[in-house]
Amino acid sequence: MSRRASGLRRPGPGGLRLRPQADADHAFLLALYEDLRWPELASTGWPEVAKRAFLADQHRLREFHYRTQFPNAAYDIVMVGNHAIGRLCVDRRVDEARIVDIALLSVERGAGVGGRLITGVIDEAARDGLAVSLSVAIDNPRALALYHRLGFLPTPSSQGIYQTLRRAPQAQVEGATQSPSSHGAPSRSARTSDGPCEESAIKKDQSIGDAHR
Repeated sequence: MSRRASGLRRPGPGGLRLRPQADADHAFLLALYEDLRWPELASTGWPEVAKRAFLADQHRLREFHYRTQFPNAAYDIVMVGNHAIGRLCVDRRVDEARIVDIALLSVERGAGVGGRLITGVIDEAARDGLAVSLSVAIDNPRALALYHRLGFLPTPSSQGIYQTLRRAPQAQVEGATQSPSSHGAPSRSARTSDGPCEESAIKKDQSIGDAHR
């Protein structure tokens, strides 16, 4: 998306903001990737040096994939004050804003940051009449529940262990909300497609981009 994406260029509550990713962020991004993937390697029995080498290689391949597949995306570091706590990558297309990657350090999860970032992307996309899409691991029920509360619905393009979700442009969501049922009450889709992003809904939010769980 454009550099105004997510509405967090200026510090928000708690000093949360975004800044463009730079080459100097390589070490932080590798540490972030290790933080996210390290638990998966607990049962391998590998020595620490082997785990770090494996994750470094996986990180390099993933970053190459992102830059190749999403060359025009905005890659941003999530900041609280002067401290980097995560990354948000959004690819703005003609008809939608694709959340390619959203990741937070484990110590920063559960405070609502992930929900605020996603809501920011939704708000920015709504101003331009765009849908929002993303992929999430099917074994990440907390993330799936959060996205459903924010109005994301499954699409037929899901692959393997990842579920592709899409939130319709705001005008369509509002239209569904205003459409009465046969009994004069809001339809089921109206009650669920644009629910509030509460703290309880985003507690223990996890990394939920194209390549993370």
